[in-house]
Amino acid sequence: MASPESETVVPTENSMKDPLVVKDEKNSEQDDSSHDKNSQMEIDEALSKTGFNITHILIICAISLTAFSVHGQIEVVNLLGAELYCDFELTSVEEALLTSALFTGMAVGAQVSGPIADKHGRKRVIQACSLLSALFVVASAFAQSVIQIYVIRLLIGLSMGGFHVAYTYATEVVGPEYRSKACMIIFLLHYVGVTYAAITGLVLVPNEDYGWRIYVLSSALPIVIAFFLISFLCPETPRFLLISGKRKEAATVIQKLDPKVGEKLELSPLTITERGSWRDLTRTLDDKVLLGLLSITFFLMRLFNLGSPLLYYETLQNPHASESDSIFVKTYNPSKECERLKTADYALATLYTVSQLIGAFIYYFSGICFFSERKKITSKTKISTNCLQKTVA
Repeated sequence: MASPESETVVPTENSMKDPLVVKDEKNSEQDDSSHDKNSQMEIDEALSKTGFNITHILIICAISLTAFSVHGQIEVVNLLGAELYCDFELTSVEEALLTSALFTGMAVGAQVSGPIADKHGRKRVIQACSLLSALFVVASAFAQSVIQIYVIRLLIGLSMGGFHVAYTYATEVVGPEYRSKACMIIFLLHYVGVTYAAITGLVLVPNEDYGWRIYVLSSALPIVIAFFLISFLCPETPRFLLISGKRKEAATVIQKLDPKVGEKLELSPLTITERGSWRDLTRTLDDKVLLGLLSITFFLMRLFNLGSPLLYYETLQNPHASESDSIFVKTYNPSKECERLKTADYALATLYTVSQLIGAFIYYFSGICFFSERKKITSKTKISTNCLQKTVA
């Protein structure tokens, strides 16, 4: 009797392998996936590795021209009160409205531009605000009536209200340890802009060959320069790109900031699950106290460096306005020659702005010295703590 045929088993690739080897391969696949996760870098860590080099400084200086332009335009408003008062025969109310139009527009523009920057990008908002501001400032130089000047100044304020996004931009292109330094550069450019406006006012306005209209046109020049520099020099911030899901583009921007970071940089995803609210500023009692103190501080600061000069120049041009019983009185007297600000008045304004600029530089370098010393003390404390822990262990 013939023996039954034995079954032939064809060995597969997996069956020929040792079970331990198959297990090791599975572990290696898990290790590779965990290695990929570990190789991803957080955005703040990547930005910290770029340091604070010449590329950062150029980008932040270009963005800071927006702050330069805002405070320059405020100084223009301060100095042109007397010229407009004489040329358009203003009442005290009309003069006050023209002065406040810029600030009213800024207050509204600041509220609108923030959400737009969160949706469409910091760079786009700053670009749009720069372009619109330049166009409106140029238009204001050709205004022929009080209504035209008021509406155009309101539009200038609306456009320039978005320039506060420059601070957000600056903090998103540098590492956490350099953010205060980046914001301080913007802070310094505020006072450089005021000084620029005062000096050009001294040169142009008292000169009969130029006048206030040429002065207004000169104040648009920094905004135009800012628009082109931001368009061609400044990238979108890596943080915004990362939040938008553009991880490769964010990594490319960081590599351009400093090529030493590496060509194979891979950033960890960054998602915003909940949008901030005004209520976040007043969650606790400490938050309310801090917000109140900061608000009072900034109010007093703006009152002294913006409000006081404005009141001073208005008093020079209209010393008897307060003697009237009604604020609607016609303060311009056609029977008398209108007194415009003299060259000495513009020189005094220039001296005041230069003193502000010197104070800002002193504040800036004092802050740098303070924080650098504090950093040294903190590092020494950490070293001492580590040594003590090792000794105890």
